[in-house]
Parts: sequence; C-alpha cells; structure tokens
Amino acid sequence: MDADEYSTRLKTFEEELVLRGYAKKSITSYLFIVRRYLRSNKTMREYLLTAATKSRSTQRSTYFALQQYVRLVLKESFHEQLILAKQHQKLPTVLSREEVHALIDNTKNPLH
Repeated sequence: MDADEYSTRLKTFEEELVLRGYAKKSITSYLFIVRRYLRSNKTMREYLLTAATKSRSTQRSTYFALQQYVRLVLKESFHEQLILAKQHQKLPTVLSREEVHALIDNTKNPLH
C-alpha cells in the first residue's frame, strides 16, 4: 500500500468515526491501532494474536478498532471472533476471627 492510499484510508476511517459520534479519545485510540496494524504488514488474524498477550482492555480495543475499520473503510464483513483471555480471579483478603477480635479489642473509642 502506498503512502497516499494509507493516508486516504486513515482519513476515511476518522471521518466515519466522527460521523457516527465516537468520542475523541476513542477515535484517537482506534486510529493509533489501525495505523500500527497497517504498518505491521500482518494479516488481521496475526495482528489480533499480537494483542492476545495484553490486557483484556487492549484486546477489546484492538478487536473493535479493526472491526470498525473493516466495516467502515473496506466495506467488508468482519469474520474474526473475539475470544478474550480469562480474567484471573483474586481471592478476597479475609480476616480470621482472632484478627477481628484483636481489632475490636484494640479500638480506643469510648463511645463504642
């Protein structure tokens, strides 16, 4: 892809996002992602795989930016599926009965 086509596609994408009422930060983010994708010379799937090791938020932003780019600029359907990495669940910090009693016993509040 030559420089003129590259610029035209990015400009078209930006205009389409503005027309659809996307927030300025979303537009900036989407343009950044699509710009990196176009410069990478990777297939769409290969580029999505590079985001697979990143946070869920980055994965979603990359997926939706590319999805909108394909739909709005290339006028094609987007067939890739978004499969997010599982989120690690953290166990809550729980105090033992003894720790709770120690907190209550050491409280220096005469009203309670």
